[in-house]
Amino acid sequence: MVFAGQQQVPVTSATQDGAACRVLSGQFGCGPFSLEPNKSATIQLTLAAGLRVPARRSAAPDKVQMDISSDGVHDSGPFDIAVASAPPAPTPCKCASLRMTTAPENFTDTSSFEFAINWKIFCSGGPGTCKGKIQTIGPAGSVIGTNGGKALSCYGRCGKLSKGTFHIVGRWTHGLGLKARHGKTFTFHFNLYCVNNGKMVLANRATMTIAYDARGFLDRTHSKFK
Repeated sequence: MVFAGQQQVPVTSATQDGAACRVLSGQFGCGPFSLEPNKSATIQLTLAAGLRVPARRSAAPDKVQMDISSDGVHDSGPFDIAVASAPPAPTPCKCASLRMTTAPENFTDTSSFEFAINWKIFCSGGPGTCKGKIQTIGPAGSVIGTNGGKALSCYGRCGKLSKGTFHIVGRWTHGLGLKARHGKTFTFHFNLYCVNNGKMVLANRATMTIAYDARGFLDRTHSKFK
C-alpha cells in the first residue's frame, strides 16, 4: 500500500510511524507498506513555514483538507487533517552576569609582573553554554603579555554558576626598581563583557590597585584586589 497526498500548502517533510517518507515538489508519498486488519498507520506532515492559512480550510478548527491516494493514481477525499503548531524554539543560553576578583602572584620583580583573575559567569536560558570576555588594561608603562593583550574568553554552562582562573603576565617597559616605585601606586582596569548572539555587551568593570611602600616593596595593606 502506498499513501500519497497533495494540497496547496506545500509539505516540507513527512514521516510514517517515525520512518521518513518521500517529499517532492510539496507532495509526499509513504510506503509501500501493508496493514493488518484493524491496524492503523500514523503519518505526520510538516507544512512550509509561513503558510499558516491553507487554501482549503476544514470547518473544524486547527484542521486542513487533503486528498489522499492509496495507489498513487486515484484520489480519495478530501479528508480533515489535524494541524499542530510547531513547538517554540528553545530559549538560547545567554550570559547573565560576569564578575571577577584578582590575586597578586608576582609584583616584586623589577621588570615583570604576574597576577590571577578569578572569574565567575552565570548563564541563563538554555540548554547549552554562554560566553564572556575580560579585557585587561594595564597602567602607563606596562605591557600585558597574556594572549597578546587581547581579551580572554570564559565560558559557562546554562543554569549554573561557572568559575575559572586566568593567569596574567606582563612587563614594565622601562623596568621598575625599588627607587622608581617606592611610595607609588599602579592601577589596572578590567572591562567584563557578556557575548550574546555574537555581540559584546559591557556587563561589569573592575580595578586592581598595586601599592608600594616607602622602601619599594609591595604594600598589601594599601593594595586593593577585587
